[in-house]
Parts: sequence; structure tokens; C-alpha cells
Amino acid sequence: MGGRDVILVVDDQQAVLAITATMLRRSGYEVLEASGGQEALRTLASRPEITVLLTDCDMPIVSGPELVRVVLQRWPHIKIVAMSGQPRSDEMPDEVAFIAKPFPTSALVPLMRVACIDQVDGAAVYPAPFPSSASSLVQKRQVP
Repeated sequence: MGGRDVILVVDDQQAVLAITATMLRRSGYEVLEASGGQEALRTLASRPEITVLLTDCDMPIVSGPELVRVVLQRWPHIKIVAMSGQPRSDEMPDEVAFIAKPFPTSALVPLMRVACIDQVDGAAVYPAPFPSSASSLVQKRQVP
């Protein structure tokens, strides 16, 4: 299912990191894990095959928005999806897709498929109930 896409999952909460990575692996993706922004930057620098970054927003030392800004500058080809248990932060660049935690596999995998095909500018996935099709999961962020 996942093809050649390599997804780097970043979360400082080990349980969330492990569950999210397992969801994606079971769906056929190659998954790398990082427990924070600093580790993510080291991994990105050493693994040019990464195509998608799935990152938590609320992390110590290097926050999700800080990580995303660096990735957009240094690796503009990498597609980015942010995740958080909080509402989408205004600090997150508009071109980054967003999924609210907690999320079921049935919401995450379709969003990642869309992200692997093409960047989903400002897309958002909102909390349950989740629609069943990927096209209905991905919605443009409304910018005031």
C-alpha cells in the first residue's frame, strides 16, 4: 500500500510514537521514528529517502512548528503532516496538513496516502466522527 514512501514519525510521547508507527507499518509504509525535534533533524540529515514527515506539534526543545520551518527550508520536497491533541496552532505554516489526536487508523492512513501523492496545502482532519473516504477527510484550512 505505502509503496516507496518513507515516513518519519516524530512524537515525544513514546506510547503515541509507537502506536502511530505501528498503524503506518501495518498499512505497508516504511516508518522511521524520532522521539523529538532534534532527533528528527539528525534523522532527516542522514536519511535522504524520507518523503513524508508526521510530527507532533507540542514537543520540548524543538517544537513541531520549529521543526516544520526547518524542514520546509532544508528539505522542501518532504511532505508534512502535523498532529496534536490541541487545536491547530497559528504558528504552523498554512501549507502543512493537520490531523487531530487521537485518531484511528481509518483516518490516519487515508491522509497519509493523500500526503504521499501530493502535498495537501493547509489540509485538516478534524476529530471523530471520521468520514470513510480520503477526499472527505481532507479539508482546506479556512484562513480568515
